[in-house]
Amino acid sequence: MTKNILSLCLSFLLLGAGTAQAKILRGLTFDFGGVTALGEVGSNLSPGFAGSLTVSGPSLGIPLELFLRASRQKKQETESTRLTLLPVFLSTRLELRSSASRAKTRPYLLFGLGGIFESATFPKEKMVNFDPGLLLGCGIKHAVGPKLSLVLGARYFFAYQTYQRGAELNGHFIQAGFGLDWRI
Repeated sequence: MTKNILSLCLSFLLLGAGTAQAKILRGLTFDFGGVTALGEVGSNLSPGFAGSLTVSGPSLGIPLELFLRASRQKKQETESTRLTLLPVFLSTRLELRSSASRAKTRPYLLFGLGGIFESATFPKEKMVNFDPGLLLGCGIKHAVGPKLSLVLGARYFFAYQTYQRGAELNGHFIQAGFGLDWRI
C-alpha cells in the first residue's frame, strides 16, 4: 500500500513538473526533523525521525498544498516493535504579511485535513490502518534568493483512532524540522 501511495505522489510531481508554465505546480518544500508522540501514546514510543514533502498547487482563492510526511518510531519496551506513519493532508499555508512588504523573513500558519496511514510491526504480526487526521502548524520562512527560502517550522498531527474497535487512544504527534522551500 505504501508503494502505491509513493507511486501516486511521484506521478503527481511528474505531471505537475511538465505543466509548470500553467502554474499547476507552484512550489515544493522539503524538510527533515524529529517527531514525538504526546500523552499516553508518547510514553510508549521513542522520539523518531521524520521527513516531509509539500507540493503547492494552484491558488484557487486560498493556496492549497498536498502535504506528505513519513516518520518512523520505535516502541520503548522492545526493539522489535516499530511504528511507521505516512500522513497525507490537503492543507493551506497562510503567510502572515508584515508591515514591510519586502521583508525577507515571514511567519506562516498551516492548517490541513487528511489522513494517516499507520503500519505497526510487532514480533508476530503486522497491523495497517488508515486514520482520519488534522494538521496544525506554524513556522518562519526566510528568503535566501528570489525563489528559494529556508523554512523552520513545528507541526501538530491528530490521528482519530478511537472509531476503530479496540482502540482506546487517539494519536497526538509533534514534529519540528527545517528545510527548503522552492517556488516555481
